[in-house]
Amino acid sequence: MDRLGPVAQLLGLGSYLATCIAGGPTLGYFIDRWLGTAPAFTLAGLALGLVIAFVGAYRMITETLRDMERDAARKLAAKKKNDST
Repeated sequence: MDRLGPVAQLLGLGSYLATCIAGGPTLGYFIDRWLGTAPAFTLAGLALGLVIAFVGAYRMITETLRDMERDAARKLAAKKKNDST
C-alpha cells in the first residue's frame, strides 16, 4: 500500500521543485558573498538545482504512475474475483 495518494504525491512535487530551483541559487549566492566570486556559485547553484529538480521530478512522477498502475491492477483483480463468485 502506498503511503500517500497520487494527489498528495504530486502536490509534494511542486514544493520539491520550488525548493531545489530556489535553494541552489540561494546557497550559491551566499557562497559567492563569502568567497567574493559573484556570480560563479550562484549560476552553478542554479544549474545544479535545476538538474536535481528535474531528475527528482522524473523519479517522483514515475513512482506515482507506478503506484497508480498497481492500484488499478489490484482493483481490477478484486472486481474479477467478485464477479466470478
